[in-house]
Amino acid sequence: MLDKAQITKDIVSTTPFVLSNFRLLRKLDPNDHYWASFTDIEKLKVNGVFLETAMVVSWIGNTHKPKRILEIGTRTGGSLIALLSNYQDFRNIEVVSFDMWREYVSTTYFSKKFTELKNKNNENGEIAGNINVSEKKLKPFFSLIRNLSINKVKNNLAYFNIPSDIITFISGDSKRTVPSYFEKLPNEKFDYILVDGAHDAETAFIDLQNIADHVAEKGIIVFDDINFMNSDLMGVWVRFKEIQKNNFDFIEIDCRKGVGLAFRKDIA
Repeated sequence: MLDKAQITKDIVSTTPFVLSNFRLLRKLDPNDHYWASFTDIEKLKVNGVFLETAMVVSWIGNTHKPKRILEIGTRTGGSLIALLSNYQDFRNIEVVSFDMWREYVSTTYFSKKFTELKNKNNENGEIAGNINVSEKKLKPFFSLIRNLSINKVKNNLAYFNIPSDIITFISGDSKRTVPSYFEKLPNEKFDYILVDGAHDAETAFIDLQNIADHVAEKGIIVFDDINFMNSDLMGVWVRFKEIQKNNFDFIEIDCRKGVGLAFRKDIA
């Protein structure tokens, strides 16, 4: 039986470590609104507690040290840094990263300044996130954006002395790229899988189902943004739990975004 209270307590204990990483990332990438959003964590507390997805991931890195890692949704590498900055030895560590790189424009200086101008007359003056551009408009520039995005990930990892040569980057729509990957490697198993890609309910559910059979014994799935105040993917998570109830033990971590955790049961 999973002890949710103890797990949550252990996750909260990662706060100083994760916030230190956030400060370094904010310095490294000052145009990225995501890191800027953690300047004042008092505003981010829920019921007096600050708890972020990166803390859940950092706890997994510290306590479980997964060797085979898969991410759907790498963005600029923040989740990998949360996980792998707990490691000292990267031998035998393998990472497979799936992403569409749709958020690269939102991390640029142009996007930051355009967003500031657009929001300067807001009542509270707060900026929820930089202006982005849809992937349809960016399609002609996909190769360039893919390369720029992957280089940004590599640079961010290097800042934390995390080698990028342990990562295989696979670009494109996860509804196609993930099944294609496992068609070629049907017996692949991973110790840790993050599902944080597209946040529409259909894609999120497909992503979960596509990776479920590829979680190693005692492996962990992290599914982000289940709370109503974010993408409200709780319905997707509940549906997945019902289908996979014989294969995983589940808990939900209460935070702003809400995080679902699935722990693979012993394989008979």
